[in-house]
Amino acid sequence: AAFGTGAPVAAAQGTCVGDATPQVKVLYELDSYFVKDSRGGCVSDDAACVAAAVADATDLTNLVATQYMLQAGVELVNEVFVDTRENPIGGTYPGRDSGEILDNFNLKWRDDPELSVKRADSGLVHLLSGFPLCKQPELFSH
Repeated sequence: AAFGTGAPVAAAQGTCVGDATPQVKVLYELDSYFVKDSRGGCVSDDAACVAAAVADATDLTNLVATQYMLQAGVELVNEVFVDTRENPIGGTYPGRDSGEILDNFNLKWRDDPELSVKRADSGLVHLLSGFPLCKQPELFSH
Protein backbone atom coordinates (compact mmCIF):
# COMPACT_ATOMS: atom_id res chain seq x y z
CA ALA A 1 0.00 0.00 0.00
CA ALA A 2 1.67 3.18 -1.15
CA PHE A 3 0.45 5.78 1.34
CA GLY A 4 1.05 8.84 -0.76
CA THR A 5 1.14 9.68 -4.41
CA GLY A 6 4.60 9.11 -5.80
CA ALA A 7 6.02 8.22 -2.41
CA PRO A 8 9.05 5.91 -2.64
CA VAL A 9 7.63 3.65 0.06
CA ALA A 10 9.94 0.65 -0.46
CA ALA A 11 13.06 2.78 -0.76
CA ALA A 12 12.22 4.72 2.37
CA GLN A 13 12.20 1.59 4.53
CA GLY A 14 14.81 -0.46 2.66
CA THR A 15 18.36 -0.86 3.83
CA CYS A 16 21.63 -1.15 1.97
CA VAL A 17 25.05 -0.60 3.48
CA GLY A 18 28.08 -0.46 1.23
CA ASP A 19 28.19 -3.53 -1.00
CA ALA A 20 25.51 -5.35 0.98
CA THR A 21 22.37 -6.74 -0.61
CA PRO A 22 19.50 -4.25 -0.39
CA GLN A 23 16.67 -5.38 1.87
CA VAL A 24 13.02 -4.39 2.01
CA LYS A 25 10.60 -5.54 4.69
CA VAL A 26 7.26 -6.58 3.20
CA LEU A 27 4.20 -7.05 5.39
CA TYR A 28 1.50 -9.25 3.85
CA GLU A 29 -2.00 -9.10 5.30
CA LEU A 30 -4.26 -12.10 4.73
CA ASP A 31 -7.96 -11.30 4.61
CA SER A 32 -10.72 -13.65 5.79
CA TYR A 33 -11.34 -14.81 2.20
CA PHE A 34 -7.75 -16.01 1.92
CA VAL A 35 -7.92 -17.71 5.32
CA LYS A 36 -11.23 -19.48 4.50
CA ASP A 37 -9.99 -20.75 1.11
CA SER A 38 -6.48 -21.72 2.19
CA ARG A 39 -5.47 -25.33 1.51
CA GLY A 40 -8.68 -26.05 -0.36
CA GLY A 41 -11.03 -24.65 2.25
CA CYS A 42 -10.91 -24.37 5.99
CA VAL A 43 -12.88 -26.95 7.95
CA SER A 44 -11.24 -26.81 11.37
CA ASP A 45 -11.29 -24.22 14.15
CA ASP A 46 -10.41 -20.58 13.57
CA ALA A 47 -6.88 -20.80 14.97
CA ALA A 48 -6.06 -23.82 12.79
CA CYS A 49 -7.48 -22.03 9.74
CA VAL A 50 -5.32 -18.97 10.41
CA ALA A 51 -2.23 -21.14 10.98
CA ALA A 52 -2.81 -23.02 7.71
CA ALA A 53 -3.32 -19.78 5.80
CA VAL A 54 -0.18 -18.24 7.29
CA ALA A 55 1.77 -21.37 6.29
CA ASP A 56 0.41 -21.14 2.72
CA ALA A 57 1.18 -17.44 2.48
CA THR A 58 4.65 -17.95 3.93
CA ASP A 59 5.36 -20.54 1.23
CA LEU A 60 4.15 -18.13 -1.46
CA THR A 61 6.05 -15.14 -0.11
CA ASN A 62 9.25 -17.18 0.19
CA LEU A 63 8.95 -18.01 -3.52
CA VAL A 64 8.44 -14.32 -4.29
CA ALA A 65 11.46 -13.41 -2.16
CA THR A 66 13.61 -15.96 -3.97
CA GLN A 67 12.60 -14.53 -7.35
CA TYR A 68 13.31 -10.95 -6.23
CA MET A 69 16.74 -12.00 -5.03
CA LEU A 70 17.53 -13.88 -8.25
CA GLN A 71 16.14 -11.32 -10.67
CA ALA A 72 16.64 -7.99 -8.94
CA GLY A 73 19.24 -8.66 -6.25
CA VAL A 74 16.87 -7.38 -3.56
CA GLU A 75 16.23 -9.35 -0.40
CA LEU A 76 12.61 -9.27 0.76
CA VAL A 77 12.16 -9.75 4.48
CA ASN A 78 8.60 -11.09 4.71
CA GLU A 79 6.08 -10.99 7.52
CA VAL A 80 2.59 -12.49 7.22
CA PHE A 81 -0.17 -10.89 9.30
CA VAL A 82 -3.84 -11.69 9.98
CA ASP A 83 -5.81 -8.86 11.59
CA THR A 84 -8.10 -10.76 13.97
CA ARG A 85 -9.55 -7.71 15.72
CA GLU A 86 -12.86 -7.74 13.79
CA ASN A 87 -13.04 -11.46 13.03
CA PRO A 88 -11.00 -14.45 14.30
CA ILE A 89 -10.14 -15.44 10.71
CA GLY A 90 -9.13 -12.00 9.49
CA GLY A 91 -10.52 -8.73 8.30
CA THR A 92 -12.50 -7.95 5.20
CA TYR A 93 -12.45 -4.96 2.93
CA PRO A 94 -15.76 -3.83 1.47
CA GLY A 95 -16.09 -3.58 -2.27
CA ARG A 96 -17.36 -5.37 -5.34
CA ASP A 97 -14.17 -5.15 -7.36
CA SER A 98 -10.43 -5.00 -6.83
CA GLY A 99 -10.28 -1.20 -7.05
CA GLU A 100 -12.79 -0.66 -4.24
CA ILE A 101 -11.21 -3.35 -2.10
CA LEU A 102 -7.73 -1.87 -2.49
CA ASP A 103 -9.00 1.66 -1.81
CA ASN A 104 -10.55 0.45 1.46
CA PHE A 105 -7.38 -1.50 2.29
CA ASN A 106 -5.26 1.63 1.80
CA LEU A 107 -7.65 3.76 3.86
CA LYS A 108 -7.70 1.30 6.76
CA TRP A 109 -3.92 0.95 6.84
CA ARG A 110 -3.49 4.72 6.64
CA ASP A 111 -6.15 5.69 9.20
CA ASP A 112 -6.09 2.87 11.79
CA PRO A 113 -3.62 3.88 14.53
CA GLU A 114 -2.68 0.29 15.41
CA LEU A 115 -2.03 -0.61 11.76
CA SER A 116 -0.15 2.65 11.20
CA VAL A 117 2.31 1.63 13.92
CA LYS A 118 2.61 -1.86 12.41
CA ARG A 119 3.29 -0.53 8.88
CA ALA A 120 5.87 1.99 10.07
CA ASP A 121 8.48 -0.78 10.15
CA SER A 122 7.73 -2.00 6.61
CA GLY A 123 8.71 -0.81 3.18
CA LEU A 124 5.54 -2.24 1.68
CA VAL A 125 2.20 -3.54 2.94
CA HIS A 126 0.47 -5.96 0.59
CA LEU A 127 -2.97 -7.59 0.72
CA LEU A 128 -3.29 -11.28 -0.08
CA SER A 129 -6.98 -11.87 -0.65
CA GLY A 130 -9.12 -14.79 -1.66
CA PHE A 131 -11.98 -12.50 -2.70
CA PRO A 132 -13.78 -14.20 -5.61
CA LEU A 133 -13.46 -11.49 -8.27
CA CYS A 134 -14.45 -13.92 -11.03
CA LYS A 135 -17.21 -15.78 -9.14
CA GLN A 136 -19.90 -13.27 -8.36
CA PRO A 137 -23.15 -14.60 -9.83
CA GLU A 138 -25.19 -11.90 -8.07
CA LEU A 139 -23.38 -9.31 -10.19
CA PHE A 140 -24.36 -10.98 -13.44
CA SER A 141 -27.85 -12.32 -12.68
CA HIS A 142 -29.69 -9.08 -13.52
